[in-house]
Amino acid sequence: HKHLIQFGMFSTELFNPNVNKYFTVGYLPIFWTGDVTAKDGDILMYTHNVFHTHQYFSLDVGTSVSFYDSKVNNTAFETFSVFPDIRVWLVRSHLMDLYFMYSIAGPTYITRRIIDNIDTGGHFTFQDLLGFGLFLGKHKQVDMDFRIGHYSNGNLLPINPGIQVPFTFSVGYAF
Repeated sequence: HKHLIQFGMFSTELFNPNVNKYFTVGYLPIFWTGDVTAKDGDILMYTHNVFHTHQYFSLDVGTSVSFYDSKVNNTAFETFSVFPDIRVWLVRSHLMDLYFMYSIAGPTYITRRIIDNIDTGGHFTFQDLLGFGLFLGKHKQVDMDFRIGHYSNGNLLPINPGIQVPFTFSVGYAF
């Protein structure tokens, strides 16, 4: 499919808010945590496929708008992102395609600089995502995935505490 529209949501009441730490290994992390934690939120995402091999790899570009509330002060903030999305296809069958997805350094505008009394460094940041998902059905148009997220400015600014987004569950439609 060339296009995928997804809607996702999460709440730390349902999932461990510190799940990102399990993907951070010493000085060579495959993912990141943050000093600010999102408590709950909603995400609307669109991706467009730009390259794929016959079976194992695809590259998409996407855009997302996210609405979050922070864990400590319940501070509302939004993000607007453009990002690359790499998928490695792990299992392909008649009724299901399972994939691993990784998205890194998607330029993002964040609406608040101070969240939970922490200066996040500025309104410019990057979005990173890591997760697993699957396409279901005869035509594989229904998508479901779990992912974790992270926002930081990549130390481009003097202050960079990072924002972690716990497990997000998304459903989507591919066409």
